[in-house]
Amino acid sequence: MKKIIRLLWWAFLGWIGIKLFNGFRYLSKFGKVLFLGTISSPQESKLLPRSSYALFFSALSFDFTKHEIISENCTIKIYGLFSAFDFVVPEDWKIELKGTANNSKVGTTNKCENENAPKLIIEYNLRFSALNIRTKSNTPN
Repeated sequence: MKKIIRLLWWAFLGWIGIKLFNGFRYLSKFGKVLFLGTISSPQESKLLPRSSYALFFSALSFDFTKHEIISENCTIKIYGLFSAFDFVVPEDWKIELKGTANNSKVGTTNKCENENAPKLIIEYNLRFSALNIRTKSNTPN
């Protein structure tokens, strides 16, 4: 009986190890990983062509009104677990949202219909999180 319990214990530990390894491998795809913290607006004068963030129990707030898109289709990839994402974008940017939101809220006030407008693509995978994309005119003072 002790051998069976010991075997089950080692199988359980192996399963935990595999889950942790797969989780770290998934998170290595992101440029910035944050646990219990906040990230504010980037200091660069241009928006990077590809940025990625993974947040756990954290908040990310970016104001892109003074930035410009330097490639045709700029993509921001985000992963959130119990986190909040807030993006302020210029009114002349077109926003495209792709992704899944499990028990999460995704909202935007950007209504740009111009086909020639710079396009920002936001790919998200949210769990118990919120994603808010708004324009400067919809920002409370």
